[in-house]
Amino acid sequence: MEDGNIGDEARYQKELPKDQKKDDKSHDEVTFGRRDGNEDTDLPKLSKSSAACSSDMNTDFIIRHVNSIVHTVQEIMNCSLTKCDATQHERHHEFLENPEKVYKDNHLKYCFGTKYITAEGFEYLQNMLDQRMCTNKFLPGSIFSRYSTFSQCTNDELEKIFIGFPLMGRQYFKFVILKEAVVQLVCQWTGMPYVQADKMCSSTELSVSDFKNV
Repeated sequence: MEDGNIGDEARYQKELPKDQKKDDKSHDEVTFGRRDGNEDTDLPKLSKSSAACSSDMNTDFIIRHVNSIVHTVQEIMNCSLTKCDATQHERHHEFLENPEKVYKDNHLKYCFGTKYITAEGFEYLQNMLDQRMCTNKFLPGSIFSRYSTFSQCTNDELEKIFIGFPLMGRQYFKFVILKEAVVQLVCQWTGMPYVQADKMCSSTELSVSDFKNV
């Protein structure tokens, strides 16, 4: 697998400055955020005006469904098959097959699902999932450099990608985990089936390249 556009980032990640040694003890994993069951304790609070918006899902709705969302996206993440019949696994399998292509196709895109969730609500969801799922681990054989991964990841093939490209775990989080979480929330919010909800969320997505000639 070639480095592509992310090669410089990956190589940089492997050469962390020595002043970070103070964070490197005998642990093989460094976690971020809370995972003690009190997931909303340290989470950011949205303004009342945003939470009260009737046309967009509010924070209470997101909090009520976060456990089921985490369970769903973990199930997707840990599917180790090359292909499967589950429609909601499509993004995951595309990433496993060619993570660099997924990065190139998505890194300039924004506004996924904005018909149903505000930018502030999306950030809130992102922070919740980040605290519940994301972690860093030391690269094999290194006591300084780390790579981005997930605390409940049992997918060896996915983990190999994260080790080979130490920042790629963050791309998986943005382009697979977050999008699937939004679609699942929209399904719960509207009652739409997955395929329809995914299509509606994708229809609002914009690319920076669309504005080059504006």
